[in-house]
Parts: sequence; C-alpha cells; structure tokens
Amino acid sequence: MFTILDAMQIIAVAETLNILKDASIEMSGLRLSNESERSRGLPASFLVREINRPSGRVDKEYFSPTGQRFRSLVGVVRSLDAP
Repeated sequence: MFTILDAMQIIAVAETLNILKDASIEMSGLRLSNESERSRGLPASFLVREINRPSGRVDKEYFSPTGQRFRSLVGVVRSLDAP
C-alpha cells in the first residue's frame, strides 16, 4: 500500500519525466534517488542517471523536478542552499 508521501513522490517523478521529455533529454537509465544519495542531501523528488564511461568510471547526473540537470551532488546541494 502506498502512503501519501509515496503518492506525492510518484506525482513529482511523473511531472519531472514530462519536463525532461519536453526538453528532449534522453530518459533511458533514469532512476529514483537511493537512500545513500538522500542522506547526502539529494531530495527524493530528484532523478539520477548513471553514465558508464569507457574507462570504467561511472558518472552521475541529477535532474531536479523542474528538469534542471546537475553534474554533481555538490551542485544540487549548493542550488538548494542558494537564496
């Protein structure tokens, strides 16, 4: 059974996906933030994409509910702290 918070997160994610689609952003590989990311300041309403580089490195991109892309978790936290 879903809680109200679960339902609100589902709605926020659906709205984010529509924004990303409208902005022609590739949506494959998007996932919800995990507990580790949320404990470091990433809101539950953000989506994450992991990008596997040929070198073996894995980069992450973070997408806000408004479709803004961040290349680091530090960037997300800074934008949330900005006045």
